[in-house]
Amino acid sequence: MNIKKTNFKLAALAILTAGAALSACNDIEPGDRYKELPPIDAKRGVLLEEFTGQKCVNCPEAHDIIKGLKEQYGDQLIVVGIHSGGDAFSIGDGDAVWGGITQCLRVPDGEEYAKKAGVVSGVGLPIGAINRTSGLVGRNAWSDIIRNEIQKEPIVDIDLQPELVNDASGEPTKLKITADLKISTDKVSCNLQLWILESDITALQYGLNNSFNFDYKHDHVFRAAVNGFNGEAVSIVHGTPTTIEHEIDLDAKWNPENLSVVGFVYNGSGVLQAVEAKVSSGSDEPEE
Repeated sequence: MNIKKTNFKLAALAILTAGAALSACNDIEPGDRYKELPPIDAKRGVLLEEFTGQKCVNCPEAHDIIKGLKEQYGDQLIVVGIHSGGDAFSIGDGDAVWGGITQCLRVPDGEEYAKKAGVVSGVGLPIGAINRTSGLVGRNAWSDIIRNEIQKEPIVDIDLQPELVNDASGEPTKLKITADLKISTDKVSCNLQLWILESDITALQYGLNNSFNFDYKHDHVFRAAVNGFNGEAVSIVHGTPTTIEHEIDLDAKWNPENLSVVGFVYNGSGVLQAVEAKVSSGSDEPEE
């Protein structure tokens, strides 16, 4: 998948900026959270790293905000739900939780990404980072920042093709990812990061007033980094497409039908481009 320029003809609903960036509290009444904004020319993909958790009581509201933003920007808003915040907010394998847990969504790399972004003890969730230039910002600030970022001219184009690979019995066991990178400038040195996400996961989510929802649907959940914690260094030259290929074994806990791959390139200036592509159905491995 590659990002194409999109004209938004209708005025969109955007979430108002409010409160301190690091606050997990919300003092805005539901009916006052939206304002009508003029149409924009969306030109690029924007990455929202959403730091969330199954034990975070305010996170379902952030998930609703994201749904509204996705309705507004579609595929040009790439959201990655990173379950983090330690035992206070998230649930990992082996954690003892009342009622029993069949899906624990925190993984070690996700916790490390959160720490790298600045999610430390005392920082409330939900909170997010946009294009790795915004710093950590609260959910009511996301809309305005995304709106500004999505109108910037992209210098990198990413065509991402993830495909399941079946074994001899026809069962998917691996994921093959091909990323083609092109630039509109002379030369760019950056890192390419590839992440696996899974959506439509039914798992516990805490809510307000000490509520528990064991049938909660979690989307765009970070599952694994394909090409290392920081991705891989690439140098892209104008007129010379750069092709990167990777293959990774599927985890038994993942549902292959609900997987997607996020690819983004970044450097000291932040995220230059980001895309998400749904994983296509499997191909059989060639016979040896």
